Amino acid sequence: MFALHPSDTSLMRHCAFIAIALLVPLVGCDRIGTEQRTAYQLKKDYVDSFMRGIEFGLNGYVKAQDWDSRSLDLIGLTLETNEGMLLRAERAEIVINVHRDTLALNLFEVTSADPVSGELTTRSSVITPEITLGVDAIP
Repeated sequence: MFALHPSDTSLMRHCAFIAIALLVPLVGCDRIGTEQRTAYQLKKDYVDSFMRGIEFGLNGYVKAQDWDSRSLDLIGLTLETNEGMLLRAERAEIVINVHRDTLALNLFEVTSADPVSGELTTRSSVITPEITLGVDAIP
């Protein structure tokens, strides 16, 4: 049996490295037991939410007038940002990232109004920042 001298940090670093190497494979074990939902199921659920109107993460409040039953795209989407900007998109595609378990909206034919000047700006497309889904999204 040997005694570890407090000044021998080389051995302590080596032991710490081994401990980390053994624990790294356990990262992600918190996913065990997480509900799994297909991207299609998630889109369908979010279509219903967007039709009612919802707070969309830090992006603001989102409400759609209608939706396409084949593509699940939203039609006539209005987004009021937390900064007071108003955006209107003719169409919005719900984008589920199954690798990061996130959702974003790809907005098309977007008109926005500046809250201070009232100036209107149009863009062909805008992608919102992603929000975390809270479930394991699968293809």
